[in-house]
Amino acid sequence: MRKSKFGTILAFMTVLAFLASGADAGCDYGARAGPGLVWLISSPVILDDSKENGPENDAELDRPDCGSVVKITPEELCGILEDERCVIAYVGNGHCDSYIEGSLLLPSKGFLRQDKTLKSIPDLTQTLGFAGISEDNILVTYSDCLSCGDPTFVSWIVAYLGHGDVRVLDGTRDDWIAAGLPMQKSPCVMTPVEYVPNPIPELLADYDFVVADRPQLVDARIAADFAKGHIEGAVNLEYSRVMEGGRIKDCEGLAEVFVGLDKSLPVVVYSKRGGRASIVWFMLQEVGYDARLYTWQDWLEHQE
Repeated sequence: MRKSKFGTILAFMTVLAFLASGADAGCDYGARAGPGLVWLISSPVILDDSKENGPENDAELDRPDCGSVVKITPEELCGILEDERCVIAYVGNGHCDSYIEGSLLLPSKGFLRQDKTLKSIPDLTQTLGFAGISEDNILVTYSDCLSCGDPTFVSWIVAYLGHGDVRVLDGTRDDWIAAGLPMQKSPCVMTPVEYVPNPIPELLADYDFVVADRPQLVDARIAADFAKGHIEGAVNLEYSRVMEGGRIKDCEGLAEVFVGLDKSLPVVVYSKRGGRASIVWFMLQEVGYDARLYTWQDWLEHQE
């Protein structure tokens, strides 16, 4: 059964492509040291999210099921820093001025082939394992630009591989410092490990699913791109609408954004190569939708 699921994933993986896109402290994990890795067409229908956000959701953060990714606040991250399973990954394509203490640098380009398509599952697991991440870790991804899509896209990849606990850090750098998260100038390097995947194909929509199953379609691109062309029946819900002030909207605010979507039906969200769509995908599954990722690029290739 495991081999069958693995084979299915390999067949799907070519669909996606990625968007091109305090005080000093030493690493407190014995296996980490030194600098981090250096790398990597109908009329528009637009959902309205003009209402203000409601109060913050203070519900306790539980360990999620495989295939899901949850939001974690800076305060909640402070509470799990001492957990030896916790791995914090700054996701980006270059060096920044400071990192949350203990962070490794996980370049998003490391998950891509030279032609910008997603690597095969064996190569994806090798990338994670080489970075020192195993399937048993509590993986927390973050960056200085959550709206760029890097942390959510990499989190989607890891969830797609069947990771048991993936979390995306909310807030801005000021929020992290205000919460008391210690910072350091350089990222850490972890000892390579083996990453064992347990893929979840349902997180990826392919062309046949979009055409035959007729799911709810959400186009996460900007309105101007949507107006130039989109999948018939899709609604335009620009990725920026699920965020406010560099932060993730709370559950009440997201409910207002997604008010036009049926929670009993699957939702397929797409953008040019999946990066921006992953932001909306993350928010959808955060509030309980059966959300899957797709790409506009794949749709266009099938129209030729």
